[in-house]
Amino acid sequence: MSSPAAAALAGPVGFVAVIGATALFVGGRAARRDGQVDPDQVAAEVSGRMAAILFVVQAGLAAVAWTLWRAGAVVSTPATVGAVAVGVAVGVAVFVVYVGAVERVMVAAQTRFGDYVPAGTVVDRLTRPLSLFFVANVALAPVAEEVIYRGFLITRLATGWGWWVAVVVVSVAFGLLHWPAGLWYMAATALFVGLPLGVLYVWSESVVVPVAAHLVLNVCEFVLGGVRARRSQGR
Repeated sequence: MSSPAAAALAGPVGFVAVIGATALFVGGRAARRDGQVDPDQVAAEVSGRMAAILFVVQAGLAAVAWTLWRAGAVVSTPATVGAVAVGVAVGVAVFVVYVGAVERVMVAAQTRFGDYVPAGTVVDRLTRPLSLFFVANVALAPVAEEVIYRGFLITRLATGWGWWVAVVVVSVAFGLLHWPAGLWYMAATALFVGLPLGVLYVWSESVVVPVAAHLVLNVCEFVLGGVRARRSQGR
C-alpha cells in the first residue's frame, strides 16, 4: 500500500466492493426465498445497510492508515495547542459554510442538472444503527482519512509536483472517496472540505491539525443530523 494510487483508491474501490457484495447477498437471499429479485427492493435494502457498509470501509481504511503509520510513510510533526485550536476553528467554519450555503447550492444543482442519487439524499440523513454510524463516521473516518490523504498522499505527491498541486490533486481524490453520496456531494467535499484540510496540513506540518478539523466537522454534522431527524419525526 506504499503506492499513492493504491492508497487513494482504497476507499472508493472498497465502497464498490462492499456495496456490490451486499447487493449480491440481498439479491441472493431474495432469490432463495421466493425466486423473485426486485432491483428496487435490493437497492432499498442496500441503502438501509449503509451504516454497516460505511463501518466496513472505514475499518479497512483504518487498517491502511495504521500500516502506513507503522511503516514510517506518514509525515507529521507534533502539533501545538494553538495549531489544533486553528484546526477546530476551521472545522466549525466549514460546517457553518456547508449548512449556510453549500448544501442548498448542492441540492439545487442536483435538481437542475441531475445526479445519480436523488436530490437532497445526503441532507438530513443519518444511517442506522446510529452507534455503528457514529463509530464509522466520527471515530474512524477523521483519523483514517487524514492519515492517508493528508499525512501520506500529499507528501508523496509533493515530491514531484509541489505542495499546492499535491493539495489540489489529493482534494479531488478525497472527493472521489465520497462517491456513494452523489456527483455534487463529491465536488462539494473536494472543494469545501478537502482543500481546507490540505492547507491546514501544509501550514501546520502535522496530521493532528486536519484530524481535529475533520473530527469537529463530523461531530457537528452528526449532531445536526440527529436534530433534524427528531424534527422530521415531530419530537
